[in-house]
Amino acid sequence: MKKIIALFAVLVVAVMVFVACGGNGDTPTTTPNGTTAASTTTQASTTSTTKTTQTTQTTTATTQATTTQKPFVPVDVPDAYVDVNFANGAAKDAKGNATFQVIGTPVVGKTSVTFNGVTKEIDALKISEAGSFIVGTLTKFDTAEKMDAFLAAGVSIEALYINKTTANIAGIVCMTESNRGWGLADQTNHKPYFITGSGAGYNAAYATAAGAEGELVHVVATYNPTAKVHAIYVNGEDCSDLTNSKYPGSNISGVVATNTTSKDGIAMFNTFAMGADLSPSTSKAGDFLATDLVLVDAKIYASALTADEAKSAYLEAIAAFNSDAKEEKLVLDLDFSAVTDGKIADKSGSGNNATIKGNATVEGGKVVFAADGDGLTIADNDTLDFTAKDSFTIKITFQASETTLSKSWPCLISKGSGNNGWWGVWMNGSKQFVWGGDLKAPNTNTPFVAGDTAEHTVTVVQDGTAGTLKIYCDGTLAIEAAAINYASDREINIGGGTYSGANLLNQQWYGSVSLLQIYNYAVEVK
Repeated sequence: MKKIIALFAVLVVAVMVFVACGGNGDTPTTTPNGTTAASTTTQASTTSTTKTTQTTQTTTATTQATTTQKPFVPVDVPDAYVDVNFANGAAKDAKGNATFQVIGTPVVGKTSVTFNGVTKEIDALKISEAGSFIVGTLTKFDTAEKMDAFLAAGVSIEALYINKTTANIAGIVCMTESNRGWGLADQTNHKPYFITGSGAGYNAAYATAAGAEGELVHVVATYNPTAKVHAIYVNGEDCSDLTNSKYPGSNISGVVATNTTSKDGIAMFNTFAMGADLSPSTSKAGDFLATDLVLVDAKIYASALTADEAKSAYLEAIAAFNSDAKEEKLVLDLDFSAVTDGKIADKSGSGNNATIKGNATVEGGKVVFAADGDGLTIADNDTLDFTAKDSFTIKITFQASETTLSKSWPCLISKGSGNNGWWGVWMNGSKQFVWGGDLKAPNTNTPFVAGDTAEHTVTVVQDGTAGTLKIYCDGTLAIEAAAINYASDREINIGGGTYSGANLLNQQWYGSVSLLQIYNYAVEVK
């Protein structure tokens, strides 16, 4: 239910970019068995022209219907049997039902892609040369008969990808369709299709539309053995064209009824490829060799998803892509009640423990800096770096001494320096406490309260989505500005710490700190 509620947040935007699946007969120039389909293509062009005219004639009616049509209500999508994640340089099934073998030189890593108008870097499978792909094995099926039983309730493939080449058909997720299997592939015109059967009699659903140019496309392909029908959904919309099936509507029971193996000994009945198609007559790969493919997500379902489930899966994909893909949590919370082996523990569980510098002491629930060199350091960590698109909250409760008030630019807390990315709190030459930070110079120092020896709490809240930065002093909003970059490859220093080249701590702060917390999201200040 939480997932359904979350989908409403992307529904309005998603509806505006759904692919319009019109026409009937946008088939490839070559049929699945390799014969030229000239007559089919000619007929398809005529049909497509006729439908265009009909669409023009009914524009008014369509517009009126749209204004009164009820909004789509997302439904729960069944759990996938296989859910492939690409991370840390490898493919892994989140469900534990498949293992993977790397063939050639595919790369798993961060790549910049655009989906539904949003561009970001995300882990994905990247294939840039023919013969590079990944083979998955469904480990729970050790005979073809068990595989047949699995398919008895139907099967669906979900994929989020971009195939950039127009030179050849690319296999997206293929399960030996040359050996009475099934597979999702992308044509040279980037209109995907889903095939079951063999060369003796294909059954197929061809999409009548492609995704947006230069963007990832979301595809769900299904086979329902009860209804004896295939379907293919592009970005949530049914784009199925069945006219190119040799035996449309026929059943495909016994789809993998043999225990065939390839020349390399790979069992064909329980394997599938991402970036190619497998063949028992060749060495691992048969055809559909991808040459310029980015695959972000791949799933296999043990059922034929309905139209509503396919559209909901598309909305879920948008929501997942748009999310930070990280848990919102407290990433730093120092425990000022004790020192163990020269360290102050991080209660958040993120491991961002602080190391005592100089003669700093912990007493009465606070750390005290009374002499030059006193301070704390926290090692650099990705959880402590933030770009302008990130949300975060830094909260620190501190007190300055009279000695601090007599100094010029003492530093309470800082991470990095002007040329390396930085953020921090200082007292400026006008005796004002200031927040400063940016990815690079010039400085963006922002005074938020006059300096004194009273205890204060400063809370810095950046909302990367809204693009705002808000600074609160003792719970009162003092400054509101635009979000900026705070990424840095340096450690955090508390009690001093402005960097000048490779120098050690300077600009000593005299006083105390009793609270230091950092969240990786924007906390509401009340």
